[in-house]
Amino acid sequence: MEIIPVLHLLLTVYIVIYGFVSPKNTFFDFFYLFLLYGTALSWTFYDGECPLTYYHKKSIDPSYKSRDTKLSGDLASVFGKDIESLINKHYKIICFVGYIIYSTSIYLVARRQHFPILAIFLLVLTTGSYCVTILNNMKFHSFYMIILIGWLIYIFSMYLKSK
Repeated sequence: MEIIPVLHLLLTVYIVIYGFVSPKNTFFDFFYLFLLYGTALSWTFYDGECPLTYYHKKSIDPSYKSRDTKLSGDLASVFGKDIESLINKHYKIICFVGYIIYSTSIYLVARRQHFPILAIFLLVLTTGSYCVTILNNMKFHSFYMIILIGWLIYIFSMYLKSK
């Protein structure tokens, strides 16, 4: 078993549940939010694919191109191909449940850092619409790049304001 896919899986799970399991900490809460939206921004540069997954696949096949489905993702390295195919079969349901947990985590972190309720709503809405659109269709690439850069600037300004 390779270490990068395992670390990727553990990091993903922790990111999804961070707001539930981590106590309020201004630095780490803002780092978490910055990491979320920075990671989403990085996905736009890889045609909606996670950079860690992309580099894992690229290490297996140097001719690999983003979104090419001929290679298994890094989940196959962790769980095996049978479990990966089961995950792929139920991908939309898993994403929906993950999105609910993930959005609640974002809400909890933003709320405890005193983000305005409208900003929290828009953060969660951006996350949901991003999951539904850009991960399925890259034609919104430029639109989401601008929105995500805007969120990163806003989150950073909220961090500076909290000091």
